[in-house]
Amino acid sequence: MEKTKSKVTIRKPVFISMSVIYIFIIVLGLVAPEKFAAAETAIVDFACINFGWAYQILTVVLLAFCFWVLFSKRVGSIKLGGKDAQPVMSRWAWFVISLRRYRNRYRILGNRRTRHPLHGRYSSLHRHRSRLSFSS
Repeated sequence: MEKTKSKVTIRKPVFISMSVIYIFIIVLGLVAPEKFAAAETAIVDFACINFGWAYQILTVVLLAFCFWVLFSKRVGSIKLGGKDAQPVMSRWAWFVISLRRYRNRYRILGNRRTRHPLHGRYSSLHRHRSRLSFSS
């Protein structure tokens, strides 16, 4: 089979405008991290308050779609990679990997103190852990 090289084209107006926006946001975060964090928090709060219901509905719909694909005979039996393709890992291995990733990413009150990747300070939840009380 013959390999053909395709030329990749970059749309310069899109590339330049997005690069300027990204660089501006990065510089703003480096120059004024407190104001940047406050603005980011305001944006996230606005999105959660005004569009949280849409996110929850979309999550339920996509989860239902995934179960439909999983259990449907027509779509769920499609083999990716051709007739002779074999999976790299077993289903159990994929399941364990997904659980491990979920545990690391969404740990709230773990035993280890985690540092923030940008400024190296401990998160406020871990810093004030002794003040948290869950007893009534």
